[in-house]
Amino acid sequence: MFWAGLFAGLPACAADEASFDTELVGNIEYGLVCDPGTIGTQDAPDTTIGNIGIIGNTPAFTWHGTIVPVAKGVSFGVEVIGKGEFLEPVDVIVTHPTFIGYGTKRERYSTSLSPESYTTDLFTFDYPHEMVPGRWVFEMQYQGRVLYHVAFQVVPPKTVPYLANLCIPGGLSS
Repeated sequence: MFWAGLFAGLPACAADEASFDTELVGNIEYGLVCDPGTIGTQDAPDTTIGNIGIIGNTPAFTWHGTIVPVAKGVSFGVEVIGKGEFLEPVDVIVTHPTFIGYGTKRERYSTSLSPESYTTDLFTFDYPHEMVPGRWVFEMQYQGRVLYHVAFQVVPPKTVPYLANLCIPGGLSS
């Protein structure tokens, strides 16, 4: 009850735009994550900075939903576990509004999908050029087949201060 009242002021929007292939995906979660804890990087030439962070442990989602504040350090994305066979390579494609000064509208990198462990695909607002509001879409594909599709609405933090403050020490998650 407390949480429902606390987040009752979320911007009005359509239901979450999320779908997944029930034959190949066992479970899916999406939303915001506080401090995903990267332990290194992996080359990802089809991304703006040329690499992606490797997450040490599967992080817990602090907030489930598709509304995301555009604020430094905010991480959001999708966590999925496969069903059936191990799939590799799978492509994760993130489309977003144009990055300021770069012209980038699409990021792509390869990973795997296993029925034995979760794959977590996150984006963290680390740099000013990345902080663009609008529609961001995460999609995973295997040999052209869409395994999941989740659309996020990235908004100015002042419109959702309770979400923008979730991961700040002393904010709602502490």
